[in-house]
Amino acid sequence: MITAGWRNGTPVPAGQLVVPAFGPLALWGEGIFDTMRVHEGRLVGAAFHHDRTRRSMERLWGEQPAATALLATTWDLLEQAARATTAPAAARVLVAPGDETARHDGCDVEVFASLSTWTEPTADQYAAGVTLGVSDVAHPGLGAWGKTASAIWSAVVAREARRRQLDELLVLRGPHVVECAWSSVLWRQQGCWHTVEASLGGLPSTTIAMLEASGLEVVHTVVTPGQLEEAQAIVLASSLRLAVGVRSLGRATFPEPDRWAREIRERLLSFDPTSTPAG
Repeated sequence: MITAGWRNGTPVPAGQLVVPAFGPLALWGEGIFDTMRVHEGRLVGAAFHHDRTRRSMERLWGEQPAATALLATTWDLLEQAARATTAPAAARVLVAPGDETARHDGCDVEVFASLSTWTEPTADQYAAGVTLGVSDVAHPGLGAWGKTASAIWSAVVAREARRRQLDELLVLRGPHVVECAWSSVLWRQQGCWHTVEASLGGLPSTTIAMLEASGLEVVHTVVTPGQLEEAQAIVLASSLRLAVGVRSLGRATFPEPDRWAREIRERLLSFDPTSTPAG
């Protein structure tokens, strides 16, 4: 349930937080979205999410000082609202081109934001881990924009996972893993943490960027599902759950799936919130 919402920096009642019916987002799916977890009154990884959203805006629509300023204002509003929130919550930001009637103050985009209630998985749910498979749907080949600019293909893969009674699915390009529908992939092999090589074009993970900034060494690797089955442990990284362990992939099973995932979550939640990404 949405508890607070903003459109272009102005508070909007939850029921009225809607995008223009004939704008580029509604008609063609052109837009950028991001999600953050609110924990003990702060946005987890706020600087990393803000940086990725800003960079995505610039890549899609070029540098626009007015749009950059509007995004910064929106982030300030979310952080203020988060400080007043004691329960776990989800913060979301959506940036989309405005239609001719919605453009304002020389800005070609609109920025929507919301704060919503969110129920964190229980300790037992984390301990149980999740089941992982391989999607029949190929990664769309759109690089980071496959997930940043459109959630449609992720929703299709998530629906496939439900149909197959699995929790998540790996999405491949050719034989290689790119990412999951809603998660990035971490795995432990020979005492080292690995993630998917960025050149394969998945959405850059803010969660993994935070882990690296916290001092965790993560090797970027090209991997196939068969190689993942040989891993010591697999952890799915996402903005809300942060880290959840995989209990099965194909014929492979992983005992104590939360052993490593719990350490990752604790590292992320204790990470200095004032830190910013390099560059």
